[in-house]
Amino acid sequence: MSDPSTSKQPGKHLNQLLADAGLEPVTYQYRGLPWRGKAQWIDNSRIDTQPVEDTKVHLTVIDTTDPDSIAMYESINTLVSRGAAVPLGEEIQTTENEKGRGWLIMVRWMERFYRSPDAYESYWQRTEE
Repeated sequence: MSDPSTSKQPGKHLNQLLADAGLEPVTYQYRGLPWRGKAQWIDNSRIDTQPVEDTKVHLTVIDTTDPDSIAMYESINTLVSRGAAVPLGEEIQTTENEKGRGWLIMVRWMERFYRSPDAYESYWQRTEE
């Protein structure tokens, strides 16, 4: 069995989790995290080509009376457990609608991913060598 942290192709489970969490699936991964943006050749002898770990903050409202919303909540928490996301906080409030009583959960979380360095980052990476 191959080490998922070195695999360049994401497993179908990672893309399913991303889709269920409301995120775009990815074509590549790097060190176990999704790769966002265009692919690039990584030359370990050049610091200016090294991938940049980046983050994006999300705010998601989960309605526990909706099964699709619960599936999204589970996917977000699975991404957290695998290190591809970081929880930032939750606010919970009771709700009642035509589907019954439940909770609204406002989830603040941060997606982790790698991407190619932009021109500005490449320039400053070269000056640090």
